[in-house]
Order: sequence, then C-alpha cells, then structure tokens
Amino acid sequence: MQLVDFSLKDSVSGRTNRQFTGFLIEDREELIHRVNAVMSDMKCMRPNHLNQHHYTIFQVFQFLIGNTDWILPTCKNSEIISLHSGEMIPIPYDFDFSGMVDASYATTNIAFGFTSVKQRYFLGHLKPMEDLIPVLELFKQKRQKLTQVIQDFELLSERDRKRMVRYLDSFYKILDKPKKVRRLFVHPMAEAMAKDY
Repeated sequence: MQLVDFSLKDSVSGRTNRQFTGFLIEDREELIHRVNAVMSDMKCMRPNHLNQHHYTIFQVFQFLIGNTDWILPTCKNSEIISLHSGEMIPIPYDFDFSGMVDASYATTNIAFGFTSVKQRYFLGHLKPMEDLIPVLELFKQKRQKLTQVIQDFELLSERDRKRMVRYLDSFYKILDKPKKVRRLFVHPMAEAMAKDY
C-alpha cells in the first residue's frame, strides 16, 4: 500500500477540480513479485494446508488490530500466496471494521455478542504454547516500530494517533499476562474475548 496525493482534472477544460490524499493497494501479482513468490492456482484453502507459523502470525495480527472481518476458507479479506518451497502463506487486508481503525461506519460482529468494534476476539485456531511463543516474541520485538509508524503518521489527528497507540498498548498488556495469554490463545475451554475499554 502506498500513500499518494492526486488531483481530478476535467478532461474537456483541462482544469483541476479537486485534490485528494488516498492510497494505492498492491495487487496480487505485484505482491507475489515483490516477495519472490510464485503464482498459484489455489486462491483459498483450508487452514491446515498453510505454513502454520505464518498462519499464526496472521491470526495474532488480526487479534492485535481487533479484526474479525475475515474468513480464510473463502478468502474474505485475505489472499494466499505460494513460496518457491511450495509453502502457502496467508496475507491479510481490509481493516476498516477493526477496533484499531474504529471507522465511524464500522458495525459490531453480533455473532460474538459484541457491543463495540474495539472488543477483541481470537478468531483463529487455539495454539499449542510452543507454537505461540515465537510468534508473540516477534510481536514484542515489533512493538516500538508499530508505535512509531502510528505516531509519525501526520495525516491522522493527534487524538486519533493517541487512541490507536492506546489500543496497541492494550494488546501488549495482554501479552504481559501469561494466564491471559493461555486463556485467549491456548486453553481449549477458554472464551477468547478481551474487552479493552
């Protein structure tokens, strides 16, 4: 994704009518080329066919941003790419219904009994702790960088940036509590919901 400034120009008069800031979304072919992957006939597939480490990263990221607007087997808001090794990797996109974005038009997911889009739910498959630990460590390593990306994005108001950083921090507070991590991601009888506010 690339942020761009662009103008609308009248094709008859040649006058520029309006100027906007928007973004370009990388299409599947460009993504595959950038990460040195290969084209695959498989657009969507069952989770057990994926590289499980990358699938766990995918799921924890969705939890971090508070997004439940995805369904992997039908590729709702996700893409599948194939590495040269043959491993299949899920790629998430479209986060406007997430708690991190908190768009004014976003609606809650009534299937989980939500009252706010800011509520988190681990929509992925519960993990063995030995598979989860390296993924959580990866997210801990990225905390400062993620925070900096938000703080440096001047097109957002200072109020929105602070709100997003608080939401990010609420995810890391969960990671600092081993019992809560087990309840949300590991323990099979747990209700995987976290209310952040």
